[in-house]
Amino acid sequence: MQLWQESLELKDKIGNVKGKAATLANMAWAAGRQGDAARELELNLAAATALAEVRAWLDLITVLSNLGAGHDPNAVRYLAQAVWLLLRATAPVDASVSTTAVLLEKVGPAAEAGPLIAAAAIYFVATRGEQHPQRQKLQQLAMGRMAACAQARNVPEEELQQWLTTEGLLHPGKWLPKLDAALVQLGGGDEQWLFDRSRLHELATTDGGDTPS
Repeated sequence: MQLWQESLELKDKIGNVKGKAATLANMAWAAGRQGDAARELELNLAAATALAEVRAWLDLITVLSNLGAGHDPNAVRYLAQAVWLLLRATAPVDASVSTTAVLLEKVGPAAEAGPLIAAAAIYFVATRGEQHPQRQKLQQLAMGRMAACAQARNVPEEELQQWLTTEGLLHPGKWLPKLDAALVQLGGGDEQWLFDRSRLHELATTDGGDTPS
Protein backbone atom coordinates (compact mmCIF):
# COMPACT_ATOMS: atom_id res chain seq x y z
CA MET A 1 0.00 0.00 0.00
CA GLN A 2 2.86 2.35 0.76
CA LEU A 3 4.40 1.74 -2.67
CA TRP A 4 1.06 2.32 -4.33
CA GLN A 5 0.63 5.53 -2.34
CA GLU A 6 4.01 6.75 -3.59
CA SER A 7 3.08 5.77 -7.14
CA LEU A 8 -0.23 7.59 -6.77
CA GLU A 9 1.49 10.79 -5.67
CA LEU A 10 3.94 10.58 -8.57
CA LYS A 11 1.24 9.99 -11.20
CA ASP A 12 -0.84 12.78 -9.74
CA LYS A 13 2.16 15.10 -9.93
CA ILE A 14 2.88 14.36 -13.60
CA GLY A 15 -0.79 14.36 -14.60
CA ASN A 16 -1.07 10.69 -15.54
CA VAL A 17 -4.80 10.40 -14.84
CA LYS A 18 -5.30 6.90 -16.24
CA GLY A 19 -2.26 5.60 -14.36
CA LYS A 20 -3.61 7.27 -11.22
CA ALA A 21 -6.96 5.52 -11.70
CA ALA A 22 -5.28 2.13 -12.15
CA THR A 23 -3.31 2.65 -8.94
CA LEU A 24 -6.47 3.66 -7.07
CA ALA A 25 -8.21 0.50 -8.33
CA ASN A 26 -5.28 -1.64 -7.13
CA MET A 27 -5.40 0.05 -3.75
CA ALA A 28 -9.14 -0.57 -3.59
CA TRP A 29 -8.59 -4.26 -4.29
CA ALA A 30 -6.00 -4.44 -1.50
CA ALA A 31 -8.30 -2.61 0.92
CA GLY A 32 -11.03 -5.12 0.12
CA ARG A 33 -8.69 -8.03 0.82
CA GLN A 34 -7.89 -6.41 4.17
CA GLY A 35 -11.58 -6.17 5.01
CA ASP A 36 -11.72 -2.37 4.88
CA ALA A 37 -14.95 -1.98 2.89
CA ALA A 38 -15.24 1.76 3.48
CA ARG A 39 -11.74 2.42 2.17
CA GLU A 40 -12.34 0.06 -0.77
CA LEU A 41 -15.45 2.01 -1.74
CA GLU A 42 -13.70 5.35 -1.37
CA LEU A 43 -10.79 4.29 -3.59
CA ASN A 44 -13.01 2.71 -6.24
CA LEU A 45 -15.15 5.84 -6.45
CA ALA A 46 -12.01 7.95 -6.85
CA ALA A 47 -10.80 5.60 -9.60
CA ALA A 48 -14.16 5.84 -11.39
CA THR A 49 -14.05 9.63 -11.29
CA ALA A 50 -10.53 9.66 -12.74
CA LEU A 51 -11.40 7.20 -15.52
CA ALA A 52 -14.50 9.17 -16.48
CA GLU A 53 -12.36 12.29 -16.71
CA VAL A 54 -10.16 10.73 -19.42
CA ARG A 55 -13.04 8.80 -21.03
CA ALA A 56 -11.44 5.42 -20.36
CA TRP A 57 -14.81 3.72 -20.71
CA LEU A 58 -13.72 0.08 -20.68
CA ASP A 59 -11.67 0.57 -17.53
CA LEU A 60 -14.57 2.47 -15.99
CA ILE A 61 -16.88 -0.46 -16.73
CA THR A 62 -14.50 -2.71 -14.79
CA VAL A 63 -14.46 -0.39 -11.78
CA LEU A 64 -18.26 0.03 -11.84
CA SER A 65 -18.63 -3.76 -12.01
CA ASN A 66 -16.33 -4.07 -9.00
CA LEU A 67 -18.40 -1.51 -7.13
CA GLY A 68 -21.57 -3.43 -7.89
CA ALA A 69 -20.24 -6.88 -7.04
CA GLY A 70 -20.59 -6.55 -3.27
CA HIS A 71 -23.40 -5.74 -0.87
CA ASP A 72 -23.22 -1.96 -1.10
CA PRO A 73 -26.73 -0.44 -1.08
CA ASN A 74 -25.82 1.35 -4.31
CA ALA A 75 -24.68 -1.86 -6.06
CA VAL A 76 -27.58 -1.85 -8.53
CA ARG A 77 -26.91 1.77 -9.41
CA TYR A 78 -23.26 1.06 -10.22
CA LEU A 79 -24.08 -2.06 -12.24
CA ALA A 80 -26.81 -0.27 -14.20
CA GLN A 81 -24.30 2.43 -15.10
CA ALA A 82 -21.84 -0.26 -16.20
CA VAL A 83 -24.41 -1.95 -18.46
CA TRP A 84 -25.46 1.46 -19.84
CA LEU A 85 -21.83 1.91 -20.89
CA LEU A 86 -21.64 -1.64 -22.25
CA LEU A 87 -24.41 -0.76 -24.70
CA ARG A 88 -22.16 1.94 -26.12
CA ALA A 89 -18.60 0.65 -25.69
CA THR A 90 -17.55 -2.62 -27.30
CA ALA A 91 -16.20 -4.53 -24.32
CA PRO A 92 -15.12 -8.21 -24.32
CA VAL A 93 -18.09 -10.53 -24.48
CA ASP A 94 -17.32 -12.39 -21.23
CA ALA A 95 -17.20 -9.15 -19.22
CA SER A 96 -20.34 -7.91 -20.98
CA VAL A 97 -22.32 -11.04 -20.16
CA SER A 98 -21.07 -11.43 -16.59
CA THR A 99 -21.77 -7.80 -15.65
CA THR A 100 -25.24 -8.03 -17.17
CA ALA A 101 -25.89 -11.30 -15.34
CA VAL A 102 -24.86 -9.81 -11.99
CA LEU A 103 -27.21 -6.85 -12.52
CA LEU A 104 -30.07 -9.24 -13.28
CA GLU A 105 -29.25 -11.23 -10.15
CA LYS A 106 -29.37 -8.04 -8.08
CA VAL A 107 -32.72 -6.76 -9.42
CA GLY A 108 -34.26 -10.25 -9.69
CA PRO A 109 -35.77 -12.02 -12.73
CA ALA A 110 -39.27 -10.94 -11.72
CA ALA A 111 -38.37 -7.25 -12.03
CA GLU A 112 -39.92 -5.36 -14.91
CA ALA A 113 -36.47 -4.71 -16.40
CA GLY A 114 -35.41 -8.35 -15.96
CA PRO A 115 -36.17 -9.65 -19.47
CA LEU A 116 -34.63 -6.53 -21.03
CA ILE A 117 -31.39 -7.10 -19.10
CA ALA A 118 -31.38 -10.77 -20.11
CA ALA A 119 -31.96 -9.77 -23.74
CA ALA A 120 -28.81 -7.64 -23.56
CA ALA A 121 -26.78 -10.65 -22.40
CA ILE A 122 -28.07 -12.73 -25.32
CA TYR A 123 -27.35 -9.86 -27.69
CA PHE A 124 -23.78 -9.47 -26.42
CA VAL A 125 -23.08 -13.16 -27.08
CA ALA A 126 -24.60 -12.94 -30.57
CA THR A 127 -22.72 -9.80 -31.60
CA ARG A 128 -19.46 -9.97 -29.63
CA GLY A 129 -18.85 -13.64 -28.99
CA GLU A 130 -18.54 -15.17 -32.43
CA GLN A 131 -14.85 -16.04 -31.98
CA HIS A 132 -14.87 -16.58 -28.22
CA PRO A 133 -13.69 -20.08 -27.19
CA GLN A 134 -16.45 -20.29 -24.55
CA ARG A 135 -19.22 -18.90 -26.72
CA GLN A 136 -21.54 -21.84 -26.09
CA LYS A 137 -21.12 -21.58 -22.33
CA LEU A 138 -21.80 -17.83 -22.41
CA GLN A 139 -24.84 -18.40 -24.60
CA GLN A 140 -26.19 -20.97 -22.15
CA LEU A 141 -25.64 -18.54 -19.28
CA ALA A 142 -27.49 -15.75 -21.10
CA MET A 143 -30.38 -18.00 -22.15
CA GLY A 144 -30.57 -19.39 -18.62
CA ARG A 145 -31.10 -15.87 -17.28
CA MET A 146 -33.85 -15.27 -19.84
CA ALA A 147 -35.48 -18.60 -18.94
CA ALA A 148 -35.49 -17.51 -15.28
CA CYS A 149 -37.31 -14.31 -16.29
CA ALA A 150 -39.88 -16.33 -18.22
CA GLN A 151 -40.35 -18.73 -15.30
CA ALA A 152 -40.92 -15.77 -12.97
CA ARG A 153 -43.80 -14.83 -15.30
CA ASN A 154 -45.22 -18.37 -15.40
CA VAL A 155 -44.31 -18.86 -19.07
CA PRO A 156 -44.16 -22.61 -19.85
CA GLU A 157 -40.85 -23.82 -21.25
CA GLU A 158 -42.46 -24.92 -24.50
CA GLU A 159 -43.82 -21.39 -25.01
CA LEU A 160 -40.51 -19.58 -24.36
CA GLN A 161 -39.74 -18.85 -28.01
CA GLN A 162 -43.23 -17.50 -28.64
CA TRP A 163 -43.00 -15.33 -25.52
CA LEU A 164 -39.66 -13.91 -26.67
CA THR A 165 -41.16 -13.05 -30.03
CA THR A 166 -44.35 -11.56 -28.60
CA GLU A 167 -42.42 -9.40 -26.13
CA GLY A 168 -40.01 -8.23 -28.85
CA LEU A 169 -37.03 -9.58 -26.91
CA LEU A 170 -35.30 -10.89 -30.04
CA HIS A 171 -35.62 -7.56 -31.82
CA PRO A 172 -33.03 -4.98 -30.64
CA GLY A 173 -34.99 -2.13 -32.18
CA LYS A 174 -37.80 -2.91 -29.73
CA TRP A 175 -36.05 -3.81 -26.48
CA LEU A 176 -32.91 -1.63 -26.61
CA PRO A 177 -34.69 1.73 -26.12
CA LYS A 178 -36.73 0.25 -23.27
CA LEU A 179 -33.62 -1.16 -21.60
CA ASP A 180 -31.80 2.13 -22.03
CA ALA A 181 -34.59 4.00 -20.24
CA ALA A 182 -34.73 1.36 -17.49
CA LEU A 183 -30.96 1.59 -16.94
CA VAL A 184 -31.15 5.37 -16.60
CA GLN A 185 -33.68 4.96 -13.80
CA LEU A 186 -31.78 2.14 -12.10
CA GLY A 187 -28.56 4.11 -12.49
CA GLY A 188 -29.86 7.08 -10.55
CA GLY A 189 -32.27 8.89 -12.84
CA ASP A 190 -30.75 12.09 -14.17
CA GLU A 191 -28.46 12.44 -11.16
CA GLN A 192 -26.00 10.33 -9.13
CA TRP A 193 -24.04 9.15 -12.16
CA LEU A 194 -20.28 8.75 -11.84
CA PHE A 195 -19.70 10.09 -15.35
CA ASP A 196 -21.20 12.55 -17.79
CA ARG A 197 -23.66 10.61 -19.97
CA SER A 198 -23.74 13.40 -22.54
CA ARG A 199 -20.26 12.28 -23.65
CA LEU A 200 -21.81 9.10 -25.07
CA HIS A 201 -24.95 9.10 -27.14
CA GLU A 202 -25.33 6.21 -29.56
CA LEU A 203 -26.52 2.80 -28.51
CA ALA A 204 -24.55 -0.23 -29.66
CA THR A 205 -27.00 -0.83 -32.48
CA THR A 206 -29.73 1.07 -34.24
CA ASP A 207 -30.71 -1.66 -36.69
CA GLY A 208 -34.00 -3.44 -36.69
CA GLY A 209 -32.76 -7.00 -37.15
CA ASP A 210 -33.48 -9.87 -34.83
CA THR A 211 -30.94 -11.14 -32.34
CA PRO A 212 -29.76 -14.59 -33.47
CA SER A 213 -30.89 -17.35 -31.11
